[in-house]
Amino acid sequence: MTFFGATALMTVSLIEITYYISALFPDPEITTAMSLKVIFAVQHLYFIVGAPALFLPLGIVPVSSRILPRVFGYLALVLATSFAALGAVFMLRLTLPGPVSPLLPVSRGSGGWRPPRRLLLAVERSPR
Repeated sequence: MTFFGATALMTVSLIEITYYISALFPDPEITTAMSLKVIFAVQHLYFIVGAPALFLPLGIVPVSSRILPRVFGYLALVLATSFAALGAVFMLRLTLPGPVSPLLPVSRGSGGWRPPRRLLLAVERSPR
């Protein structure tokens, strides 16, 4: 299930990048406008499909395991639920609102996991 979630998230990311590249070519004239509209539509897939499909299995494993702290599992489950809820709420809007768009890097993994990594290192170094 985690592999499926990572594959879905990577596929959505590759589709978005492809349309960013196609938006750079202004010939024919409609290509840029059409590419930007597809990018906005694909960004909704991060919230509806990509992030929940990745964070849900990543949350179930630490919750049911004794190796990692359960707080990581609950954090991933909260992220999966919040991304799915935001995707459902803003599904009928063409563009994502300003306060919601900065959450995209968290779903892509670029910098969003730094605080949990630091917490895990702190737990790892603490005496038992």
